[in-house]
Amino acid sequence: MKQLLVGLLLMFGHFVLRANSLSHAIQEIDSLRISGKKEVQESPNSHLYNLGIYKNIHLSIMDLPVGTYPMDSLYDFYFKEALPLIDQLLPFIKTKQERWFFFTAETSLLEGALNICHQLHQKTKNPKYLQDAFDLLEKQKFPSRQLPDILPPELSAQLRQQESQLLVLEDSIRQIGSPEMRRRKSELHQKLSILHQKIRTKYPEYAAFLELHQMVALDDFQKLLAPDEAVIQYFFGNQAIYALVIQANHAELYTTAISNQIEVKQQLELYLEGLKEPGHYNEMVPAAHRLYQWLLQPMESNLRGVEKVTIIPDLALQAIPFETLLKKLPKTLNSDYAQLDYMILHHQFVYNRSSTQMALHLRPDALSRAKPKVVAFAPGFDQQLHRHFKKYPNYLRDQNYLQLDSLTHLTRNLDWLNTNLQATTYKWEEANISNFKEHSQADILHLGTHIIFNPDYLMQSKIVLAKEIDSSGLLTKAYLSLKDLYYFQLDMDLAVLAGCTSGKDGFGFAYGFESAGISSTLYSLWKINDKESAQIIQLFYQHLQMGSPTGKALHLAKRDYLRLSKDLKLAPKYWAAFVLNGDSQTFAFEKPKPARSYPLWASIGLCFLLGLLLYFRKKRSN
Repeated sequence: MKQLLVGLLLMFGHFVLRANSLSHAIQEIDSLRISGKKEVQESPNSHLYNLGIYKNIHLSIMDLPVGTYPMDSLYDFYFKEALPLIDQLLPFIKTKQERWFFFTAETSLLEGALNICHQLHQKTKNPKYLQDAFDLLEKQKFPSRQLPDILPPELSAQLRQQESQLLVLEDSIRQIGSPEMRRRKSELHQKLSILHQKIRTKYPEYAAFLELHQMVALDDFQKLLAPDEAVIQYFFGNQAIYALVIQANHAELYTTAISNQIEVKQQLELYLEGLKEPGHYNEMVPAAHRLYQWLLQPMESNLRGVEKVTIIPDLALQAIPFETLLKKLPKTLNSDYAQLDYMILHHQFVYNRSSTQMALHLRPDALSRAKPKVVAFAPGFDQQLHRHFKKYPNYLRDQNYLQLDSLTHLTRNLDWLNTNLQATTYKWEEANISNFKEHSQADILHLGTHIIFNPDYLMQSKIVLAKEIDSSGLLTKAYLSLKDLYYFQLDMDLAVLAGCTSGKDGFGFAYGFESAGISSTLYSLWKINDKESAQIIQLFYQHLQMGSPTGKALHLAKRDYLRLSKDLKLAPKYWAAFVLNGDSQTFAFEKPKPARSYPLWASIGLCFLLGLLLYFRKKRSN
């Protein structure tokens, strides 16, 4: 670890020495290098300090006068020296604090690399630089750094140990390069290959995970897109927001300068507060337009004629429902939500974690699911559920469970699902874990319940179901974690979380469901009323039943809600919380039977008979 960190610091110093007329910067960075080397010598656990120095060194480079470095030299620095070394540092990052230092420093490097890709592409129009930018962005969205606990701990530790040994050995070879070290590297490669093969054979889910996470190439990805479709990958840097717009026959890297991340986050905070509280109209509307100017206006020309836009967000942008951004400001701020020019009026928006994940479901062989099986759970958390369990003393002691909001309307959704989609439904006390386990092979999972998100360890986030009675007559816990879901080996296409999540946590929960085997997740970004939630969800299923893909079905459900509502109920709080993360698959449900129609003469005859009936009744009363 010491060698790796010292190498990192020396690398930055060596690069700075290439520059001309930079004596003040060289002195500053050399002093940081010296203090960093001293710190490494004094403490074996000093990598947090050194990562902080690493960030300061890079910021010093970024602050140098424009034109100090030839662009080709900058490109080589980022892609041949800095970024490969970052990959070698990653295995040594263990704690939450270390990760914060590391990714803060990494963000600065990535921003510099994206910036040079943008400049070189603008200058040369060489598509190589777009591919490089795509690879950088895709790597950040990739969950390969978040390998779930598939393997037994001792086997996982053995694998990580050998991989770490290989990284250190490769770094030593780079500095010394003796034949003996190269021989040891070859032997270690062979041992790792054998270990990987054994793991793949014994743990097929691990092999499936690795296969799932093979990054797609930009040109291969473009071939999968429809002509009226665009994908926007974002990177939220310190000084700019970068957006790679990908279409079937074109790609372009855009950058929007910002003074710093704080400026954007302030507008984002005003915007999100306004979304969740309709009374904050005057703050929300200008912020929604300002965010549009940063995030969508630069690539407006690319989006002409585009119906579907897939957003691959970054950091705080994960909390944004892009359909609520405002293309134009109203002439006056008068709290009239009916007059706002929402982006949902111009495009359909869906969301995804990465282009690679999208590519898995955009393949030509991805057929629609015929006669899909739907299973739905809704504990309700109302008096009907509480009456069933209140005789058990340990039920009354679980105050957190007792205080969960009632979801009566979401429970009623299950009646519609059962009648119209022939769903298997479990309400109140039947919506328990045992019944859930019996339906791991359904096509659509509907959960009208609460979600408890764990920001520190995603796989411990929980779905709340009904309690049940165990063999000893006691009530069991009613929480199903994402880690539990993973071991159920689910084979589902869509999870509908009709309850409440909060902010970007829902984005993380969608990744957890994906890890458990569910390719798409519909979830809410904030807590909304039970009644409006149920209305949006039912409209969504109606469009799904009529043959719309999942993304379009949600888009049409929101448009229907806006058409059917008025006054304050048009505020985004009530209709914009639900988003779809994942692929837009079509489900071949049986079409609903049309209402019976009668010929005109039959209707006239019926009216005539009713008129006669009323005439004789009135005459008799006289």
